Amino acid sequence: MLDIFNIPHADPLNLPLIHGIGPVSIITGLYLLFILKLGRRFMEKRQPYQLRGILKFYNLFQVAYNGILVVMLLRPWITERKKWERILGYAYYINKYIDFLDTIFFVLRKKYKQITILHIAHHAAMPIISYLTLRIIGYGGLPATFVALNTFVHAVMYSYYYLASQDPNLSRSIGWKKYITRLQIVQFILGLSHIFWTLQQEDCHVNKNIINVFIASGIFLIVMFGNFYIRTYVYSKSKKSKK
Repeated sequence: MLDIFNIPHADPLNLPLIHGIGPVSIITGLYLLFILKLGRRFMEKRQPYQLRGILKFYNLFQVAYNGILVVMLLRPWITERKKWERILGYAYYINKYIDFLDTIFFVLRKKYKQITILHIAHHAAMPIISYLTLRIIGYGGLPATFVALNTFVHAVMYSYYYLASQDPNLSRSIGWKKYITRLQIVQFILGLSHIFWTLQQEDCHVNKNIINVFIASGIFLIVMFGNFYIRTYVYSKSKKSKK
């Protein structure tokens, strides 16, 4: 498995945070250290920060960022395709670090119940998986499908977060949250389906190790999000109906 790090970089242009495993490991490690220990210690004797203005800007920024990526990925008339794929792929990779702010804001607002194992595992894994993808496969091709699916889901998700922050009734409504979780699960199922379809192609030469990482990650996320959906929206509903 570790042999993948001996493979030459798929893209000869080593952009910042892609030239080695060190940067992504250090940044992800610092993220975990802050949300699990240092941040909680910092907030121990402090009142929760409201961060209303920051969250409003952050959610709108994420809607715009992911929305623009979706539109650009779907444009069929792009010239200099490889150069454009590099820009979009790298922008997606950088956004996985920006996503760390989700959890950091939870810590600063003392919303510790929101920091679940699923949340931490998902956010910590994405930069590493994105790095390995760019390192071994490069831009475009198989990863482009995942980028398109994930950016679309994130655009929808952050749109909900922004609207919910403006409308208390929407934030209390369980319906929208349920549909967003369904959308996330569908995303992973479509991604896995695309992988298995790709593997059936005779001219498929994608590195088998990274494909195994994709498959394992997809199955893990389907199981975790599925478990979350059942516990939150199915099991809790049946408990309420029995009362």
